[in-house]
Amino acid sequence: MKFTRFNLWMGILALIFLSSCRENIVGDGDSNSTTNEPVVLVETEISGRVISEAGAPLQDVLVEIEGESVFTDQNGFFSFQGDYNQNGTYIKATRNGFFLGAKVVNPNVGTRSFTQIELLSMDLTGSFASSAGGEITTSDGAAVNFTANSIVDANGNAYSGTVDVFVKWIDPSNPQIDDEMPGDLRAIDSDEANVQLATYGMLAVELRGNAGQELNLADNQEADITIPLPAELVGNAPSSIPLWSFNEDTGYWEEEGSAELVGGSYVGSVPHFSFWNCDAPFDLVTVTGTVESSNGQPLNFLKVRVAVDGIGCRYGYLDSDGNFGGKMPKNQILNIAIIDHCGNVIFEQDFGPYTEDTDIGTISVPGVSTSSISGRLVNCLGNAVTNGYVIIEFDNFSINLNVNELGEFESTNFFCSTGDVVLRGFDLDEILTSDPIMASVPGNTDVGDIEVCDVITEFIKVTVADPFGETFFFTNLSSGYDGDYYFVGAEQDSSFISFGLSLPPGVTGPAEVLNIQFFVFDNSNPNGLGAACDGGCNGAMADITINNVAEGRVQGSLTAELIGQGTPSFDVTIEWDLIE
Repeated sequence: MKFTRFNLWMGILALIFLSSCRENIVGDGDSNSTTNEPVVLVETEISGRVISEAGAPLQDVLVEIEGESVFTDQNGFFSFQGDYNQNGTYIKATRNGFFLGAKVVNPNVGTRSFTQIELLSMDLTGSFASSAGGEITTSDGAAVNFTANSIVDANGNAYSGTVDVFVKWIDPSNPQIDDEMPGDLRAIDSDEANVQLATYGMLAVELRGNAGQELNLADNQEADITIPLPAELVGNAPSSIPLWSFNEDTGYWEEEGSAELVGGSYVGSVPHFSFWNCDAPFDLVTVTGTVESSNGQPLNFLKVRVAVDGIGCRYGYLDSDGNFGGKMPKNQILNIAIIDHCGNVIFEQDFGPYTEDTDIGTISVPGVSTSSISGRLVNCLGNAVTNGYVIIEFDNFSINLNVNELGEFESTNFFCSTGDVVLRGFDLDEILTSDPIMASVPGNTDVGDIEVCDVITEFIKVTVADPFGETFFFTNLSSGYDGDYYFVGAEQDSSFISFGLSLPPGVTGPAEVLNIQFFVFDNSNPNGLGAACDGGCNGAMADITINNVAEGRVQGSLTAELIGQGTPSFDVTIEWDLIE
């Protein structure tokens, strides 16, 4: 069964029509307590996409920014809007069965920043008995060697049993490394100075026990790790290099020990597990710029590659106004390239070196022009859809655009190929979608009215009061009705909903609510936070109606108070539309 958050699925990567933009906000003396960098808050939108190693979108990934959290939709999209740190906003993505994904973006006021996060699958590499220790190796030459009796559980208690080990080597020569690796290679060295890293390879390691519980190394214990080095990097690789661990709370790499070059691999000892990195540090400057087309329009959401001889490459994305920026190596020539959605390099030039923070200004890409696509979403009566959005799919890329108060949308983009793009509209109030609409590019096209009338088949919409304050959207449900009793359930990795009703003959309301259970699971609450009611749910009643009797379509809604389990009690409103 699948699930998606309603507010996510219905508006991710949305272009916000801002009536005003707040200027930079700097709190008095505000700074990052870990790095002493100033915190400069700007009102902005941060959106992105989470994909698998195969490039497929990942649904139901928990994405967190500074205490806020959402789940990705069916297209792997997520979006946040608020005040975020221009000097580096940390994004964390987690889902069962995958290693942590994390990125740092540098948003600008009133724009929409974009990032892509690739989650690496946690495939079992090998196992060993905790009492004996053992060496676990991967097919590409990475290895972890454990000593006997060195493993503890999350509470620090000695663990006895089989240890399952999940290891993934991140190849520094892989062009997609920026999607795969956590963070953006900003780091804190052993002198607590901020530095930028050049990676020579990373290793992700997770340990699990017999019951799937998280394990790690005990205090005062170490494991030996081997990180292979691609052949093309061996000649310039230092014989000794610092080791860095990724701090999953801050998004920074932190220097912890060193590794030695042995037979084409770096070998070192580590005191705990997460991600480990062999890197050379460099001093930093902030470099920013803007990229536009030959017709003076911003080139948005294209990939930016910054390459430095002997250091490697960093990648990012242009925001909605064509801006880019971030921490880059000081006193180094920066080769900046712009890459379109088809993978073509459409601009490449050397800049720098820079000894201080620099705005390089506007880069105009010759021979590249943008196209616009516009239209309006309407309902079956021809009235504007005022709470909806449209997905535009092109060149293996998707953009979601919110409509304005007149149901209108417009997007200006660079299309790297000639042909058709596909548009599909969604009505959030009525839970409806449209047939796909085609538009040709390049060129400026007004597709006119898109009629949004198709029912999204089978759903449960759950609106939860505080402490969650969320709306959930479940699809692909299980349900049953025997003439007297009616049961509905749905679940996925992070949430579960079920309820039962006593129905009068004819499957119409009102109907007595027999029971409800609702839970939300996350990494910090593996046993779930939620609530339930049983034995009549304090007299709560459901309103049942029949729609499209020939199809056996049953719709209904109910509101009830749930008794909290691990969280205070709260009210829940459930709406559903099912085919029986």
